[in-house]
Amino acid sequence: MFKTLMENGNVIYHFNPLEQVLRDSKVAFSGSGNILFLAPKSLLKNTNIHFYGNNALVFIGDSTTTKENIDVQHESVCYIGNANYFNPCGSGRWFCLSERKNLIIGNACLISHTLWFRLADPHLLYDSTSHLRINPSKSIYLGDHIWIGQEVGFLKGAFVGSGAVIGAKSLVTAKKFASNTINAGNPCKEIKNNIFWSGECAHSWKQEQTQKYQKMPKNDFKYSYSRERFLSPLAIEAKLESLKSALEKLEFVYDVLYCNADKNRFAYQKDCAFDVSLPHFLKQFYKLNFQSINPTNNKEEYPPKASLYDRIANLESALFGTAKSRIQNHLAYKIGQILTKDSKSFSGILKMPF
Repeated sequence: MFKTLMENGNVIYHFNPLEQVLRDSKVAFSGSGNILFLAPKSLLKNTNIHFYGNNALVFIGDSTTTKENIDVQHESVCYIGNANYFNPCGSGRWFCLSERKNLIIGNACLISHTLWFRLADPHLLYDSTSHLRINPSKSIYLGDHIWIGQEVGFLKGAFVGSGAVIGAKSLVTAKKFASNTINAGNPCKEIKNNIFWSGECAHSWKQEQTQKYQKMPKNDFKYSYSRERFLSPLAIEAKLESLKSALEKLEFVYDVLYCNADKNRFAYQKDCAFDVSLPHFLKQFYKLNFQSINPTNNKEEYPPKASLYDRIANLESALFGTAKSRIQNHLAYKIGQILTKDSKSFSGILKMPF
């Protein structure tokens, strides 16, 4: 377990060497006090993460991201849970986190391509009478085992319960979408309930495979609301707003989201209580022991750059040799050397040939 210390108090927590985790991916910090957390089985492919502000957190669970562009502003949290599938086709996905709001994605979601998520409008709207702002930014929450079709847009304030389906080309607005429902359209609305879905891909199936899956007699993907176990987005929001540093937020989401394996934590049905307290949770993050790495201490030191005069002299030497070698290679010098050698006696006394 490693804790790589970047400039301006930015930190990357990772369990494997970064060169193994970041595959054709880039992480950029423009602010300070930000944290990127990479879980033990996380893998980033063609993913770009940019921290534009301060004290923000991006948490990538045990998932492989593919073609994600994550832009995070001040104090926002982007949480992506475990075992999520991101379709590598198309233009990928864009996550735009604004104005201290958060994007939470649970576990085992099937997420298609060419999607976007926006937490702000982002320009301002006001009531003409009161002059009060009427378009505040809001967070987006997606539960577990959600199937999202291609070319879907998510607007601020949306909540999708576990087990739901969002149809292709939908525009998901600030509504609550119940578990085990099919939803589609612009704006997105419920079109069927009492369903569940499974992730097998039928593209290349032969007749026997099609016949085999005509019935699926199991309840693995049916979700039931429980007030005592429900992770209310309102309660999570209130807690995150009370935490100022990215480290405090990391400890909270690690304990409450990452370590929470309750199947029905994001299960929700119509007319059920939404604004409820968080269930009791154990603190787990403090048990982790990270080895600090300071990349600045490992920078290779180079000798001071030579002056322009020295570089010109070195270039002349490389092309024509040194001054001494140029004299020695001159024809007159070589003739003189021959005459001198031929004129020496055995005793070393020079005899002139004339």
